[in-house]
Amino acid sequence: MRIIEEIKRKFKESKLLNYLSIYMLGRLLAVFSSLILLPLFTKKIPQEEFGIVGILWLAGPILTRLINIGVDVSVSLKFYKLTNKELSNYLYNALLIVLSLASTFWLIFYFNMDIVHWALDPSLSPQYFSLFIFSITTSVLLGIMRSFLQLGGKAWWNVFYTVLPPIVISAVTYYLIIYVEPSYSSYIIGMAVGNGVFGGVALLFFFKNYSIKFFRLSIRIIKNLVKVGIPVLPGTLAVLILAAGDRYIIKYFMGLEAVALYTYGYRFSEYVLISIFQPFQKSIVPIILKKAAGNFEEAAVYSQRLTGRALGYITIIVGAVIIPFKDIMNYLSVDAYSLSYTIFLISIFGILLNNISNIYSIIFNHLERTDLNMVLGILCALLNVGLNIWLIPIYGVVAAALTTVVSFMVVLILSIFLLNRFTRQKISVSRVFIATLPFLLYLSIIYIIDTGSIINPIQTFQIYALKIIAFIGFLLLSFSMSKELRNDFYKIVNKKT
Repeated sequence: MRIIEEIKRKFKESKLLNYLSIYMLGRLLAVFSSLILLPLFTKKIPQEEFGIVGILWLAGPILTRLINIGVDVSVSLKFYKLTNKELSNYLYNALLIVLSLASTFWLIFYFNMDIVHWALDPSLSPQYFSLFIFSITTSVLLGIMRSFLQLGGKAWWNVFYTVLPPIVISAVTYYLIIYVEPSYSSYIIGMAVGNGVFGGVALLFFFKNYSIKFFRLSIRIIKNLVKVGIPVLPGTLAVLILAAGDRYIIKYFMGLEAVALYTYGYRFSEYVLISIFQPFQKSIVPIILKKAAGNFEEAAVYSQRLTGRALGYITIIVGAVIIPFKDIMNYLSVDAYSLSYTIFLISIFGILLNNISNIYSIIFNHLERTDLNMVLGILCALLNVGLNIWLIPIYGVVAAALTTVVSFMVVLILSIFLLNRFTRQKISVSRVFIATLPFLLYLSIIYIIDTGSIINPIQTFQIYALKIIAFIGFLLLSFSMSKELRNDFYKIVNKKT
């Protein structure tokens, strides 16, 4: 009871923990609403069409970056540096850039559908492509609003507008696939409706809180936004290619059915890890940026210390969550997706490494050295594409997951090197990777248990018993290797009532 009361007290006193709990709840609700679509995609539409959805999940973020060219990041970086009047002017200049580029890209591709057919699918009509562009543009507006809510400390409102759009998208898509047309086009309509409604809400939010009367078209402001934002563009595109560009290579060498198989496994790993890591990242961004505005070195130390401690807790939570995931993934799909579970286990480790890198990149963003993130992303994307072209034809979709892990590992190593180079920090690369070893070992044991149970069938309860034993071993190993975890545990146990 004393341990439970101490944990409750820490949550009440800590702004970070309060934000973390709010963002965790919001992320879980958003993921659950999106998760409803997976069995629809795996059971109700042809596997090739789910492969097209996988391509759309890659093309969407890429087009998002091409449309906003990083000005969403550059205007957010001004949040703590400008008055409301100045920020309003920057905001509307940023929105002008976004809407102008969205219109330009739509016109270019609408009258050159051959490019769209090559990049996405020959069956995509100009009308559905227009809806796709509309959904992406309105999602950019929604993203800027959520960023402002996050930086303004309005966590509940941020969560509200994180949860509702995927609920609307899922509801519309579900209805259309079940009752109208079981096709990827139903998903495009769902995205247009969900993002369109809340993109309109974002515009109303801007008009209410940041008066448009302060808007003055300014070449100087546009140049400043683009100067900071442009390096975000190639860097983010490279990271997207690094994370999911292998889908195009899989499509080229193995077809859309293989893309669907890979997408199903990778998407689940994103759902699990990002659901846990992203709330933590959202919670610390305002804190780190506030500290950096006052004392940069203090912010860097805080980021390093917090990341090291959080890594242990997050891997423990993920370790517990993934225990039943083979059965969950099998239940939500058909036998053709059985290899997706292997993709899931491999990808989840790579995504963990990538999220650690993202936390370190916050410091680069505050320095407005987005060019560093750009260089990192481009180098590692080239590495990932090269490895995929070489290995996917030989080893198939599993090679795509493994090359992603290798590439994310390189990103993390270079991120730590650059952070040490541009700050006074001395972060140990070996220490970061040693901290992830228990989790990697645990994932390997879980894989052996699951694949072994196929070769030598045993009862379901026996499989879960072995997994729980493996988790307990992972827990003990994590505590034995982490001084931070041990110290936190001792503080809670020894705390006087």
